[in-house]
Amino acid sequence: MSRSFHDAYAYREIAPGDRAEVKRLDSKAVQLQASDIIGIDLDVALAHSMQSFELDESSQEMHMPILVSDRDYIAEVGYVTASRA
Repeated sequence: MSRSFHDAYAYREIAPGDRAEVKRLDSKAVQLQASDIIGIDLDVALAHSMQSFELDESSQEMHMPILVSDRDYIAEVGYVTASRA
């Protein structure tokens, strides 16, 4: 969610079963990725730009800077595992 021209707010909820799966995969870090997708069909093209932020595993919310205002962004949270590092 946009908070201002220069700041956005993101939050996440993780089901208990998903937490167990993450532990099984031996995750190394939690990351939030914010991608500028204005005017892009993600099925055929990559985002204009992407920012990654490492999160504390217990953190469920984050304020993040927006580099360019008046754009469309998508935020995704994922776990980095040894095989994906």
